[in-house]
Amino acid sequence: MRSSLLSIGLSQFGLSVLQTLFMFYYVKVYINQFHVNTKWFNIAQTLFMVWNAINDPLFGYLQEIRGSWLTNRLLVIKTLSPFLVGSFVFMWIPWNTEGSDLEGLHLVLSLFLYDAFFSAISVAWGALFADTTQNQSLIRVKALKYSQIAILLSVFSIAVTEKLSNSLKNFPIFQGICFFVAILSFICLWWGGHFGKITNNRQEDKEQGDREVLIEKEQEKEKEHQLTFHENVQNSIHLTKQILSQRQFLAIVITNFFHTARSIAHMNFASIITEILIPQDILPSGSIRLSLFFMLLTLGPQIILIVNEKLIANAGAIRVISVSYIVSFLSGFMIVASGNPYSIMLFMLIDW
Repeated sequence: MRSSLLSIGLSQFGLSVLQTLFMFYYVKVYINQFHVNTKWFNIAQTLFMVWNAINDPLFGYLQEIRGSWLTNRLLVIKTLSPFLVGSFVFMWIPWNTEGSDLEGLHLVLSLFLYDAFFSAISVAWGALFADTTQNQSLIRVKALKYSQIAILLSVFSIAVTEKLSNSLKNFPIFQGICFFVAILSFICLWWGGHFGKITNNRQEDKEQGDREVLIEKEQEKEKEHQLTFHENVQNSIHLTKQILSQRQFLAIVITNFFHTARSIAHMNFASIITEILIPQDILPSGSIRLSLFFMLLTLGPQIILIVNEKLIANAGAIRVISVSYIVSFLSGFMIVASGNPYSIMLFMLIDW
């Protein structure tokens, strides 16, 4: 079981360290360094938002098709990890820095490729997490701790990158850091799949006898309940309509959409907004103070979650989420009421 937990932790770190740098820097890099024009940036963001909403359920469906190699969670992680890190490196190598259409196409292609491979692996990781901790509350708690530790470690990449690259002023250093992070991520994802595979093989050997006993019964049930492709499609459409007609489901989806959009926009533009609204004498570009501030922005939510685990459990997740939405909304008035840079910094800390 320790091997499975190690697999979860390594895979989580490999995904998180890439995603942290991607979310924090791609907007600033493509606008300030690659000078992609506004038209292409808006097109890329719109297409990316649509693709991001589609690909998670798409890969979730593909990884549940019987007989497909995609049902092997660990094989998905190991096989697609080179493509993920390759698309991550590809993102930071400009095609043209003069605001041409070529760089706009580069942005679109980079977003699509990276998010496709990231979504495929993250869906496999989520299924691996669920399969490993199914009906085992203690193991699930340990797995969550491994996952949170991996996320916390990955967040330090922002502070290191900000300091070494002098807030992207030394762009070759930034590219070198991204290349190093890509190699580190690949090692973590590959070894995560390796450790998990060992555990899975042992579990399969242990359960092989039971499977052989049940094989005939399963085949009979499959024959009795086997549906044609057309009937499967009809059932899927009918089930989808039922889900979409639920008011609670729609309320959750709409609320989560606006909250996620706000959070992503905040993270994407955090470095740009900080440079514009926070004076250099408070947070100098490339300084340790700026690196620590960005690290606090990203570390804060994880630390609060870990420290207040019992409080969240006692109060209930729904109540905590509702209160957090209210606090986040009200914190926005701090900027309206005061243009003080410290108020803006406090807003960023609360709203993150």
